[in-house]
Amino acid sequence: MFSRNCPDPDAHWLAVAHGETGKRGVVTLHPIGKRAKVEFVAHKDAIHGLAFAPDGKTLATASYDRVVHLWDVDDEGANPAPRLTLKDHSDAVYAVAFHPDGKLLATASADRAVKVWEVATG
Repeated sequence: MFSRNCPDPDAHWLAVAHGETGKRGVVTLHPIGKRAKVEFVAHKDAIHGLAFAPDGKTLATASYDRVVHLWDVDDEGANPAPRLTLKDHSDAVYAVAFHPDGKLLATASADRAVKVWEVATG
């Protein structure tokens, strides 16, 4: 079982991804200082990377299913459907990282490629 976590920069949420290879990847958003949490199925397979954008309003998740999703996050949690899906890798995606200005997202995959995406358009 895999587990990854990252806090949003404004410290409103702690995102935790968990799952097992061959099973659905789940994200749990824990609000900082509150008891309630938000949980949703994010991928068809284990999640290996996640990162909040610098503004804390977008969460990127990367998975063994070769897909990267961008989720809108607000005070209530994440929208249950991804805002944008990035599908250009040919193998598992292991890492995601936002540029400090939040306009670009880098992804790294087992296909030996690092790709840079425009967050607004994909």
